Amino acid sequence: MYGTRRCTIDAKVRVTIPSDIRKSLLDADKRVVLVPFKDECLYGFTPAKFEEWVEGIFASNGRSYDDRKPADRKLMRRLRGSAVELTLDAAGRLALGKLDAVDESLRPGKTPRRILLGLEHDVMVVGNGDRFEIWDADRWLADQEEADEDFFALFDVE
Repeated sequence: MYGTRRCTIDAKVRVTIPSDIRKSLLDADKRVVLVPFKDECLYGFTPAKFEEWVEGIFASNGRSYDDRKPADRKLMRRLRGSAVELTLDAAGRLALGKLDAVDESLRPGKTPRRILLGLEHDVMVVGNGDRFEIWDADRWLADQEEADEDFFALFDVE
């Protein structure tokens, strides 16, 4: 999944996923696993890629998940428990409002994670290899400005 597109969250709290990214989701029967990532954005995966990502988190520490370790079980619960599986509708939209419903059941009276991430109107849908990301447009643009110097430095040859 590649590229960046500006999109709008509609009045029913849905976002249309760009067609090139949607094509990557067809093999997964249009199912998407969304995970709030830190205080930045939502990560979107096919279910299979989500499982690979979760396994990769443990592998990055030079080991694999061990159900006998309480810390591993706690992290796994957090990773899978914060994820929400949605299905693209016929128009290629994701109903982000379902995230709010899950949040309300888990954290009654607290601000939904989607709102905390600023995902209320203008968003950027960014392809990032095996996943896509949904960012608040202003946050994305500010983040890109900060990253420009490092990005262009990659191409400097001494």
